[in-house]
Amino acid sequence: MNHEAPWGKWIAVGVILLGIAGAACAAGFALGVLAGPELARRLPAAGSTPMPEAATPRPRPSPSPSPTATPMPTPTATPTASPDGAREGPKVFAADLPDPPPVPDWAVGLAKGETADPDRPIYRIGGALEPDRGRLRGRLILSLPYREGPPLSAICFRAWANAPSSGGARLEVGEVWVGDQAVRPAWSGDRTAFTVTLPVPLRAGEEITVEMPFTVTVRGQGGGYGLMQKTPDGLLVLYYGYPELARIQEGRCVLDPPWENGDLHQAEASHFALRLRLPEEAALAIGGVVVREVAGPPGWREVEIVAPYVRNLALVAGEMEEITREADGVRVRGFFRSAKPKEARRAVADALDALRRFGEAFGPYPFPELDLVEVPLGGGAAGVEASGLIMIGEDVFGMDDLGGMLGGTGDLDIPGFVIAHEVAHQWWYGMVGNDAYREPWLDEAMTNWSSVFWVEQARGLEAARTAWDLLVLLPYRLRLAEGDLPLNLPTDDYSMLDYVAVVYGKGAWMMEALRREMGEERFFAFLRRYLEKHRWGWATGASWRETLAEVWGRERAEAFFRRWVAGSGITSADLPPSEFGALFEDPSLGPLLRTLLEALIEAGP
Repeated sequence: MNHEAPWGKWIAVGVILLGIAGAACAAGFALGVLAGPELARRLPAAGSTPMPEAATPRPRPSPSPSPTATPMPTPTATPTASPDGAREGPKVFAADLPDPPPVPDWAVGLAKGETADPDRPIYRIGGALEPDRGRLRGRLILSLPYREGPPLSAICFRAWANAPSSGGARLEVGEVWVGDQAVRPAWSGDRTAFTVTLPVPLRAGEEITVEMPFTVTVRGQGGGYGLMQKTPDGLLVLYYGYPELARIQEGRCVLDPPWENGDLHQAEASHFALRLRLPEEAALAIGGVVVREVAGPPGWREVEIVAPYVRNLALVAGEMEEITREADGVRVRGFFRSAKPKEARRAVADALDALRRFGEAFGPYPFPELDLVEVPLGGGAAGVEASGLIMIGEDVFGMDDLGGMLGGTGDLDIPGFVIAHEVAHQWWYGMVGNDAYREPWLDEAMTNWSSVFWVEQARGLEAARTAWDLLVLLPYRLRLAEGDLPLNLPTDDYSMLDYVAVVYGKGAWMMEALRREMGEERFFAFLRRYLEKHRWGWATGASWRETLAEVWGRERAEAFFRRWVAGSGITSADLPPSEFGALFEDPSLGPLLRTLLEALIEAGP
């Protein structure tokens, strides 16, 4: 930042304040600057109902699994229909839908040398994608191999499309078939989950097949953060577009009600095969690889997609321009609507570069393709990750000019930072899963650090210093004016601002502090071992600490974890010098700014 332009610092703070307020203008996008590319979607979109105050955590259901086979209920899980009415009879599904495809050769969806674990849930979906109506009508066949654990008397599904953050979208299912028996699903009170009671308990070593028709419908662009939307010109965005098998822990379903801070992600890595009918003129961005495309009825075409190891499958369909580039056996397909050609080409190049650099540092990218899609995200959101697909907010493109606003620095690469963040999630969330409610730091802290690491490697040390100062640590410095908080709390144990500051800010710097203490060789050895141990599985704070101990020694690992992760004793002296240093020397300024931010959020736009 230009030291000769002190007003630039105040302009920056002003832009950030406007962004946190959710202002319906370009400056509102600056929340992505403050907290990393996804956090703006924690705020209400312009015109929506202001969010309630988040300072007091809500009681949550216990995460402890039970050894019994009874599914874990949500607090409002009063069934709306009896699940006990199992019956035999003919299966009847909509005749106009494509049949789900057979189980494919999963190798076509994997990078060379990668193999697919057969003991994974398999989703086979045949459906009709209707962007003009804002809906997907489908038929799901789920094969569930159950390899270990106590007998299951039921399985559960998440309907995240029905969560408040989905902006009024709805997902409905018809009669569910378990083998040759029909079972009526029992919905939770908020309709974000349903339970399917099995006619016969499922024992370890057995496998079942569950079949159901479903329809997901979105309601224009009204509300939410743009993850489930239909634009006036016919773009359809489906982030939660199907019933998702709920995680099973020791014979029970993990069914937390939708949480306010963080991502609604809790799925095991599963294999997907889809056959979709869509308008012949509509472009389709989707996780996975398109392996077949044929003509359908007049005006329609059918595509088949193979997508192994998916945490959540997202798709975007409609009128878009495609740019494709390939390097080192990996292809990036970019889909754009309003970005300038130069911006679109640079976005695709940055994604390819991030894939290469992260692959060298952490471990190879396991897929042959990544889709990057420009989407009109709402509420100031900058980017969203999905398996094999990243969404970048349309307002991101052209934000290179913001560096001039903020004191004349040319080092502020917001589009590159956003793209690198979402690409990094393909490792930290995609390959290494974690509980996004109970331990969000495990993916977000590592991902936000990875974003700055990419800036450092691709743009240089000075650009990285700017990124740390303005894009990552500023909200945490404000938090420290009132004291530190532990990094390993559940999402809703933080206020909205503290979630931003601690999980994304403190967490990212925790990783950088670890890098500096361990040294380059040991630090990257730790990251590679952590990835390999948890590849396609589930990490916890305990397993993160245990992996660190294996590389660094138990005494040092435990001490570091107590101080940076579980502790609340970090001070501004533990952070790097800041261009905003004078703003934080006044002990009354931090609380004053936080009070202002909270008031702006409460007041709404």
